[in-house]
Amino acid sequence: SVQMARVGPAGLGLQSANPQPPEAKGLADGAPLLRVDDMRTYFQVAAGVKMLKSTPIVVRAVDGLSFDIRRGETVGLVGESGCGKTTVGRTLLRLEDATSGAILFEGADVTRADGDALKRYRRQVQVIFQDPYSSLNPRMTIGQIIAEPMLVYKLQPDRKTADRKVRELLTQVGLFDYMAERYPHELSGGQRQRVAIARALVNKPSIILADEPTGNLDSRTGEEIMAAFESIWRQGNTVILVTHETYTAEFANRLIRLKDGAVETDEPIKERRHGKDGFFK
Repeated sequence: SVQMARVGPAGLGLQSANPQPPEAKGLADGAPLLRVDDMRTYFQVAAGVKMLKSTPIVVRAVDGLSFDIRRGETVGLVGESGCGKTTVGRTLLRLEDATSGAILFEGADVTRADGDALKRYRRQVQVIFQDPYSSLNPRMTIGQIIAEPMLVYKLQPDRKTADRKVRELLTQVGLFDYMAERYPHELSGGQRQRVAIARALVNKPSIILADEPTGNLDSRTGEEIMAAFESIWRQGNTVILVTHETYTAEFANRLIRLKDGAVETDEPIKERRHGKDGFFK
């Protein structure tokens, strides 16, 4: 059997991730929206029969990663399978805890944020998963799924207003408003991905992180979905595209290539790909 557990800083003799968080500051001084500073995310793997003693193996999924992202950028986070890009995304979302290093959002350290501070951060950083079907509750209608964060965060005064906003969002991402009454299994893969985008836009987040957004789609549908992200970017949103597909990454205006859990290259894209007009409003 194989068991995997995240390794904390003490387990590897590393300094704790920012024991004294820096003072939060605004972005007027040109500070990045998101800063990753020497981030490491390690996992300890115990393999073999439990009765036999074996030396645990440490997997260095993310190993000394540093980069900045400024407001309004679309950044492609790319690399071959096993390079650590998915773990980077999960750590930025705080679905995994960093072993050491720092994640700063709007100048505030969120590496060890919890409670209300973590809730506020997650409201500002929304995720779109590769397989939207697994992230959509099959027992809820599309309208209920999109309206849920509005009601949780009290973004709308009542359900009637929330329902009206749901239909606006569905139209914005290229779906018919009557689809609010349908269930996830009644939609195609591309339609479900558009629902995921609409749900991510509900909180008006500062950052949208898309993990392999076209991985389960055919080429035409994938191009339509990427046109949606371009529309989001044009509205001033910051987008992080986690992908191994060069085609998808070329919709970004900057490319961060990972290798062995660290940045190999970080450079602007000279000829950025653009989505076809007319897919999204």
